[in-house]
Amino acid sequence: MTSPIYLRDSDIIQGWDGDVLQLIDLLDAEFDRWAANSIILPEKASQIIDRATQSRVNCMPSTLLEQGVSGVKLVSVFPENPARNLPNVMGQIVLLSASDGSTIAIMDAAFITALRTALVGGLAARYLAPTKPKTIGLLGAGEQARMHLLVFASLFPSLRTCYVASRSNESERHLKAALDGRIEGMDIICCDSDYGRAACDADIIVTAISGQSPILKPEWVKKGAFYCHVGGWEDEYGVALKSDKIVCDCWEALKHRGSPTLSLMHQEGFIQDEDIYADLSDLVTGRKQGRESSDDIVYFNSIGLAFTDMAIAHALYGQCALKEIGIPLGQYAPVSIFDNERFASSLNESRNADS
Repeated sequence: MTSPIYLRDSDIIQGWDGDVLQLIDLLDAEFDRWAANSIILPEKASQIIDRATQSRVNCMPSTLLEQGVSGVKLVSVFPENPARNLPNVMGQIVLLSASDGSTIAIMDAAFITALRTALVGGLAARYLAPTKPKTIGLLGAGEQARMHLLVFASLFPSLRTCYVASRSNESERHLKAALDGRIEGMDIICCDSDYGRAACDADIIVTAISGQSPILKPEWVKKGAFYCHVGGWEDEYGVALKSDKIVCDCWEALKHRGSPTLSLMHQEGFIQDEDIYADLSDLVTGRKQGRESSDDIVYFNSIGLAFTDMAIAHALYGQCALKEIGIPLGQYAPVSIFDNERFASSLNESRNADS
C-alpha cells in the first residue's frame, strides 16, 4: 500500500508538466472508455443553496475501472465569492484504490476543476471548431476565461487574436497582464465591457461569467463559429436556436440541471431531446461526425462529468508523486476504540456519575 499524500493547488501546479495536448488526449480516451462501459458514473448530487445565484455544493463520484482508481469530488460553487475576495470554486478530491479501497491522495479541487472544464471544451473544439481558427472572444475574464485561453491557444497555434470583455475593465486588464507575452504570437485586446465587440469577429466564443445573465446575443455569432458555453444562463435562447449543431458532454445529465441555458430552454419547451445533435462520446467514438461545414454554427455545453475530474486528478497525482511533491499523510493503521483505555475510563466515569 502506497502512503497517501495531500496535494494543494500550488503543489498540483508545481507538479504538472504543462502538457495540455496530452491531457486532451487522455480525456479523449476516457470518453471512449465511458462509451465502452469501463467507467462507473453515479449521478451527481447537487445541493443548490441559493437558486438566484446558483450557489451550490456538488458531490461527484466515479470509478475508472481500467486505471483501478475510484474517487469523489466535493466541490462548492459560489458565484458571488469574488466580491468577497474568495474563490468562486473550492473543494476537495479524494482518490481511492479500486482494488482495496485505500486512500491514494487528497487533492484541492479548484485548479483541477478549472483545468478540466477548459480541457473538455478543448476536446469538443478538436471535433467542432473551424479549421485553423484565428480569433477567440472571451466573455468573462476570470480564472475560467484564462484557462480556456491557455487550452485553446495550445490546441490551435493558428489563434492570433483574443478579444476579452468583462463587467469590469479592471478584470480585462488583469487577464491581459497575466497572459500577455506568455502565449507566443497572441494579441490580447480589451473591449471595455463591450461583449458584442468581443464576440462578433470571433471564430471561437467562450462565455465564462460568474453570474446568471444572458450576455451573448445571437446576432453576434458569425457563420462558422464554435461557441463554448461554460456556466449557467450565459446566452440568449436565440444563440442555440440559430446553431446548426448542439453538442453536450452528456445531454441526459445536463437537461435536468437548473441553470444552463439549454436546460432552461428544455424545461420551457423551446428545445426537445431530438434537437441535440450529439454527446461528446458520440464524436469520440465516431458514431457521429463533428464539424461538417465551414459555415456551421456549433454550440457546445458541458455540465461536468466526474470521471473527467478523476482522470485529470489521477494523471496530475502521478506527476506529483514522481517528483515527490505533496504532504505525506502516513500509512493507514487499523485502530479500535475498544483498545483505548481512555475510552473505558470515560465510560465507567459516566456510568458511576449516573448511578
